[in-house]
Amino acid sequence: MLSKKYVKDYEIQYAKTSKGRLKARAVYKGGYYSFSVTDERLRKTAKLFAVLSAASWIMFLLPLFVLSRVARIPYVIIPHACLFLPLVGVSSVTVSLWTAKAPLTREKSDHISRRAPKSALFMLVFSGIAALGYLIQLFQGNETMTSGDFIFGFCEAILLAVSCMLFITRKRTETTEMK
Repeated sequence: MLSKKYVKDYEIQYAKTSKGRLKARAVYKGGYYSFSVTDERLRKTAKLFAVLSAASWIMFLLPLFVLSRVARIPYVIIPHACLFLPLVGVSSVTVSLWTAKAPLTREKSDHISRRAPKSALFMLVFSGIAALGYLIQLFQGNETMTSGDFIFGFCEAILLAVSCMLFITRKRTETTEMK
């Protein structure tokens, strides 16, 4: 089903079936888009996004399975949990980069070129807040740190680095309208 934003890009055409019934079919009439980068660069970007997405999921899930005192602190775990939606967005863009074939429809173009920067930015913000909360707890906490706490901190540092890399490479997913 199409969202309301893209309805004007389609036209309904009717065709008769062999039994004499009318069958409605949506035909795309909107503009077509292509990636701003070359196909080789796009494949490299898709590979990079796949690696970074996989690393992000591992670093997101690993602290949730390890007992950690830091994971019980709201200003650390809530931003970490909020990373779920941007991670889904990055994963969605990664799949779209692998499956996208030129020319792209406006809907597919918007999906890729608008979701990648937003997801990367929110990943950067949430992982930064969680890492900052971890550092505050590291220096302020009176209790001793456990190995689970260090695993949590390591995962947050990796998530922050991956988020920075995704944010830096977001320009590679831009699309331009074909003439």
